[in-house]
Amino acid sequence: MIIGVILAGIGALLLVQEQDFLKVAVRSQGVVVDYKMGRKKKNGRRSSSLFPVVTYTTRENHEIKFVSSFGSTPAKYKIGEKVTVLYDPRDPNEAQIEGYMEQWFAPTVLMGMSFIFLAIGAGVLQFGFKNHKMNHSEIIVNKP
Repeated sequence: MIIGVILAGIGALLLVQEQDFLKVAVRSQGVVVDYKMGRKKKNGRRSSSLFPVVTYTTRENHEIKFVSSFGSTPAKYKIGEKVTVLYDPRDPNEAQIEGYMEQWFAPTVLMGMSFIFLAIGAGVLQFGFKNHKMNHSEIIVNKP
């Protein structure tokens, strides 16, 4: 159950951070110009993901290049493909591609997992409480 609470807390924090970002974010059109290879360990094996490198122009006409925080294999976008970019006008390097995977995937997965752990924990507590109550309420009297 504690794991569920921790996951819910992290998921909620990510959700609030994303909502705060969206309150100030500005849209711009960007272009995928390259990919950066990222490696991660999964189930004891190394796997690689391709993270899009995107360029876009701010309202002030500054060209910015950033690496997306969400990678995949195979690549989700083609080089030269246009994407919608959301960026913080106070810090244009704080940018992301607009879309579910970039914005909502992590909070959704964490919140979903937290509900599963919370449900399991609640079930274990309820089952344990019922068994504890039943064991104390059954008094067996043996009469000769």
